[in-house]
Amino acid sequence: MSARLAALVVATLLGAAVLAGLGLWQLDRLEEKERLIAAIEARLTAEPVALPAKPDPARDRFLRVHLEGRIGEKALHVLTSVEGRGAGFRVIVPVETTEGRRILVDLGGIPADMKGALDLAGR
Repeated sequence: MSARLAALVVATLLGAAVLAGLGLWQLDRLEEKERLIAAIEARLTAEPVALPAKPDPARDRFLRVHLEGRIGEKALHVLTSVEGRGAGFRVIVPVETTEGRRILVDLGGIPADMKGALDLAGR
């Protein structure tokens, strides 16, 4: 076997090994991603709980909470885009709870043309 042919065989085998390794890595990532999605879905479908006194970003991620309070006057409109729907705004409002805490609440998204029609005064 010539040196040129041997180098080609080695390069081919090395390339195949790299591609096989990348394929296995993608399968591992898929399993990890599916576990993460299942954990998030479980959190988002669970019954809301009382707002924690001291929220922990790691422990309380995607935690559904229930609170009562008064929505503040000024809403923050964050420009965003949703695939298939186009440009719009995420509406974030300050809320003062009945216990006197002040927090920001994300009310979700609205289409760009609805921004002027949004009236929080009527709540």
